[in-house]
Amino acid sequence: MGFKIIVGIKHYEEGEEQHIYKARGCATGNWVQDIFGHQVFEDDLFGRPVAMTGARVVMAQTLLKGGDLEQADANNAYCQAKLKGPQKWLKLPKHLWPAEWSGMKCPVIPLERALYGLVRSNFDWNDHCDSKLLGAGWRRCWSGEKFIYDKTFCGSRVKLVVYVDDFVAGGKDDARAAAWVELREL
Repeated sequence: MGFKIIVGIKHYEEGEEQHIYKARGCATGNWVQDIFGHQVFEDDLFGRPVAMTGARVVMAQTLLKGGDLEQADANNAYCQAKLKGPQKWLKLPKHLWPAEWSGMKCPVIPLERALYGLVRSNFDWNDHCDSKLLGAGWRRCWSGEKFIYDKTFCGSRVKLVVYVDDFVAGGKDDARAAAWVELREL
């Protein structure tokens, strides 16, 4: 499969001093081929994000108990997770080829990490995130919602909602701050 680099400006509608330039490597998962050039279709039933109802319940509970909410993105989320399933191979654009590839026709490299653009990457990232959180002592709040967790910090519970690569933490200020410190280290 191919690979593209997507570049964007976060907060583009704001003044230039607010602009954040971001680049993301993406697999062209919309066109996966076998070694003969035939398109390969993948099963896309790889899990789902948290339901908005569950997220709203966590937010309402937090605010009713006098807590506050904060949101953060996971840095390079998908790339933190190993790609599972059948082996995938990546075809890099020519401008990313090292000099020793110059005589090659169509070199490929094994893809070892989940990349944006692949059907199963969200599932692999969610699985990775879930195991990291459970390993650090977070617990799932409801059996029906895999991506809502809680843990006690500074004597107060912090609830955490994971939606794709976004986190929303709810709780008292000191407890929430301690939770963010731990989450950044995972």
